[in-house]
Amino acid sequence: MIKIKNSKSKTKPFKVRYDGINGECLAPSQNLTTKENCFVNIRAMAGLFRVDSSQPIKVMDYTVLPPKEIVL
Repeated sequence: MIKIKNSKSKTKPFKVRYDGINGECLAPSQNLTTKENCFVNIRAMAGLFRVDSSQPIKVMDYTVLPPKEIVL
């Protein structure tokens, strides 16, 4: 599962986390300044795994309450 979460930084408030089925963090991102940068990070990571850009990517956004699912 791909998650967008708040970071502890004031200047770069977002981070992306890639979790496996067992809940273990596979790859954390660096802190990012905007949600748009998070989407760029997710698309770049999807390209590494040869995910076609026309396929939907489900992302959980935990920066809002209640958390919502975004499809890229």
